Amino acid sequence: MKLVKKIIVCIIVIGLMLSFVLGVLSMNLKKVYALEKEEKIALEDDTIKDSDSFSISKVYDTKIERECPTDNIVEVSSRDDGQIEEPIQKETEITEDEPIEIWIPELPEDNVVELTPLEQIAAGGSMEEKIKIACNIYGADYNITLAIGRYETGWWSSYACTVKNNPGGMSRNEVPIYYDTIDEGIDAWVQNLANNYFAMGLDTPEKIAEKYCPNNSEYASYLRKMMSYGG
Repeated sequence: MKLVKKIIVCIIVIGLMLSFVLGVLSMNLKKVYALEKEEKIALEDDTIKDSDSFSISKVYDTKIERECPTDNIVEVSSRDDGQIEEPIQKETEITEDEPIEIWIPELPEDNVVELTPLEQIAAGGSMEEKIKIACNIYGADYNITLAIGRYETGWWSSYACTVKNNPGGMSRNEVPIYYDTIDEGIDAWVQNLANNYFAMGLDTPEKIAEKYCPNNSEYASYLRKMMSYGG
């Protein structure tokens, strides 16, 4: 009797379980069907919208084409001329052999920096080079000028040259003139020779000696000797 009761209870439990599983499956099937139905309705709505937009845009395009103002121009010109010639655009062909010209603007002349005579003299290295630069600037004879400087300073070793930066032995009241730099001394000395001697035709040691050192009758011969050493 107990065994029969157990069997009945098992059958009831199994039945309940099967009914529960079947209920869950039926609910899932209903959800799937509902989703498929919603998707179908959405697709139909999209199709209707696309067809409506196509028809509207088509009508709008047709309206634009009918109202295009260029239609009348084309008709009139075609009647008068018979044919409209489209402008032919000539394409420029660039070959590899043709050089490409590049325009480079020139620097304006205002940007050119010109050195002063004193700056040009200062750019020289040795004493001789500085004197040559000054002679080229002011138009003095380099060989005679160099000979005067060598003789007056004992080859650049005198007090006037080494202390007072006076390589030409220029003096005022028998006192050597002082210059701040040797470049200033060269500049003043060569300018004096160029303006007061060479520009006046005193372009030989003899002519210069009469004015530069009139009390020394051997001055011209000393200059000639100094000139023999070259520059």
